[in-house]
Amino acid sequence: MNRWGRVVAVAAGAGLALSYGVASAGTEPDDTAAEAAASEAPAGSAAPAGECPAPIEGTEDVVISISRPILAFAPVLLAMQNGAFEEAGLNVTIEPLAAAEALAPLSQGRIDASLTSYSAGYFNAVDSGIDLRWVMPGYDANADSQEGYWVRTDVVGDGEEMDIAALAGETIGSPTAGMGAGGLILAQKLEPVGLGLSDITLTQLAGTDALVALENGAVAATWLSDPIWVEAQDNPDLRYLGGYGPGINGSGLVVGPSFLERPEVLVTFLRVVSETSAAHLQEGFLENDEVVAHLATALDTTPEALQAGLPLGFDPTLNMDGAVEFLDELQALMQEQGVLEYDELIPGAELIDDSFAVTAAACAAAPAA
Repeated sequence: MNRWGRVVAVAAGAGLALSYGVASAGTEPDDTAAEAAASEAPAGSAAPAGECPAPIEGTEDVVISISRPILAFAPVLLAMQNGAFEEAGLNVTIEPLAAAEALAPLSQGRIDASLTSYSAGYFNAVDSGIDLRWVMPGYDANADSQEGYWVRTDVVGDGEEMDIAALAGETIGSPTAGMGAGGLILAQKLEPVGLGLSDITLTQLAGTDALVALENGAVAATWLSDPIWVEAQDNPDLRYLGGYGPGINGSGLVVGPSFLERPEVLVTFLRVVSETSAAHLQEGFLENDEVVAHLATALDTTPEALQAGLPLGFDPTLNMDGAVEFLDELQALMQEQGVLEYDELIPGAELIDDSFAVTAAACAAAPAA
C-alpha cells in the first residue's frame, strides 16, 4: 500500500469519517455548503464524507516542535495559553527544535508535528519512506509588511527601477540559505533578468545579524524578518526587493506517523486552531488586550512591542488552495539547486493531506451538540 493509501486506511480503521461540509466560522453548515465544499475539494483529498470525531475521553498528549516562538504560530501558541487545547482534551507541549533537527524525532514518533516552513529536508524524508504530511497552512502575510529581501542601493541603484542584474556574483543571505520558500521568492525575482540562484552566493543569516551584515556591506542583499525590516526603512542605503505574496507561503504544520495514526486527535487539534483563529485572531486582534497579553507571554516579549508590529492573517477555514502547486514549484527549484537526494519528483498531492483541516474547519463551524 502506498503512503497515501495507508493514511486513508488508518482513518477508516479508527472509525473516523471526515467531512467536507465547510461553512464560515460562526454559521451553521447546511447541506448546500457541504455539497459545495465537497465539489471544490482539491484532487487527491483522501477522506470520505462523514461526521466530526467524538470528544476525546481523558487526555491526549501532543508534542509540536518549533524553531522559536513567533507571531506566525499565534493560533497554536494562543490556544496553549488560554486553555483551549486543554478544554478539548489535549495536552499540547512545545519542543524547541530547528526544522532540520525535528526530522528525526518526527519520523520516529517522538514528536507529533512541526510548525515550520517546508524545506529540502522534508522532501528528502518523504522520498526515503517517512510518512509526513503538510496538513495545515500557516499565516497570510500582511499586505503592508516588507518582510523579505532587502538590497543595498550601491548595488542595485536608487532609481525607480532596480538593476536586479547587478546581483550576479553577489552574496545574498537568508535564514535557510535559500533552501526553502525564501529561495523560491528570490529565484522569481532573479528570473526576469536571466539570473538564477546559481548566479549568486547564498549564505545563512537571520535576525539582527542579517541587518548588520547588510548595513556593513558584507552581503548585497538579505532576508529581513518581521520586525527587523522596520529598522531598515530608516536607512536610505537600503531598499525593499520583495517578499511573501498573499496565500500559501510554505509555512504550516507538518505531521508525522504518530499524528497520522491518531486522526481523531489530529482533527481535534486542528479544530481548536480553527476556533481560536476565528474567535481571537481576526482583524484588529492586536487591539485586544487579553489576546495580546497571552501572545506576549508566549513570545517572551512585551504587549507594547507586539502592538507596534503589523498583524498577520489567520484563516479559520485552514484553506490549503495552491499548496500542491507551491510544493511542485519549490521541489523543482530545489532539484535545480542539487539539494534533493532523488531524481524523480514527488507529486505535490502526495505531500499534502488537507482532509483533516477541511473536517476540522467544518466541525469548528458546526453548532455544539
